[in-house]
Amino acid sequence: RSEELQFKITKVSISSWQHYRKYHYLNESCPGGHYYELTLNDKRVGFCSIRHMPHPQVKNLLTISRIVVLPEFQGFNIGIKFISFIAKIYSENKRVRITTSLKPFIIALNKNKKWKCVRYGRVGKRGKNSMFGTSQNSYNRITGTFEFIK
Repeated sequence: RSEELQFKITKVSISSWQHYRKYHYLNESCPGGHYYELTLNDKRVGFCSIRHMPHPQVKNLLTISRIVVLPEFQGFNIGIKFISFIAKIYSENKRVRITTSLKPFIIALNKNKKWKCVRYGRVGKRGKNSMFGTSQNSYNRITGTFEFIK
């Protein structure tokens, strides 16, 4: 007999990041925005933030960042379902993107019909206004950027 899984997504404060930060390579801080936590039967499972992304050509752009699914819950498409739920909330009036360097996440997003790859490859140089050194951004990493399709 199987137990029904009760996932719940809740808007939380930045303080929730402290529980998840050790599982993310950009663990120093979490940029401003809105924060969400995913729980399963009251157990903490995942975290993500969504914020405005300044872009020279794309207006009304939001980016999902600091997506974390705890290791014991990875590999079950929970992260894709989580960010898709968040993207759907905001996609009525905004465009929603996510950029990742995590190869399994790139593969899973590429297979998902709700996400379209808009850029893939190595980021060749650090931006002029970069706040972090090379170890704290996507510089010289192969990344994929995906946009949510309504």
